[in-house]
Amino acid sequence: MVSWKIAPALAAGNCTVIKPAEEQTPLSILRLMELIEDIIPDGVINVVTGYGEEAGEPISKHEDVRKLAFTGSTAVGKQVMRNAADTVTDVTLELGGKSPVVVHADADPEEAVQTIAFAIFANTGECCEAGSRLFVHEEVADDVLGDWSPPPRNERRRPARRRDGSRTEGLARAGRTDDGLPRTRS
Repeated sequence: MVSWKIAPALAAGNCTVIKPAEEQTPLSILRLMELIEDIIPDGVINVVTGYGEEAGEPISKHEDVRKLAFTGSTAVGKQVMRNAADTVTDVTLELGGKSPVVVHADADPEEAVQTIAFAIFANTGECCEAGSRLFVHEEVADDVLGDWSPPPRNERRRPARRRDGSRTEGLARAGRTDDGLPRTRS
């Protein structure tokens, strides 16, 4: 994910400051910096580790920062935006992590099932763009959802099952009302 953030900045000739999530990702970023230290000149990519209040917040309020890119919770994203507003800093936010997978009427059902499985289970589902919502056109819904279980990719992965051990067949249908319309929350 860090490459998504720094590549455009570097391509435009900018230096970057990376503030990784305090508990989830600092070691992977620090390892990346070790791998590229002989390639990237000093000061071009900078890493600041620490908790948001002590490390992230000062960055989001700093008058010399010209662009902020933040991926995380909606609550923290709102605070980043408020902080950046004081210095009129450009902000890009990726918040919430509820990315939909949309299956159209002309989709190949077998390919759709593989794509759906990859979208949610890639990187064990630990990515902000994991396909955690599913919208399937009614013309292909039975073919796509009829007996759905993700295709096994290795021995550790097992077909999707409910807590009671039954297969997830029809689980997506639980999101529909009795008249077949999508169930929504207000």
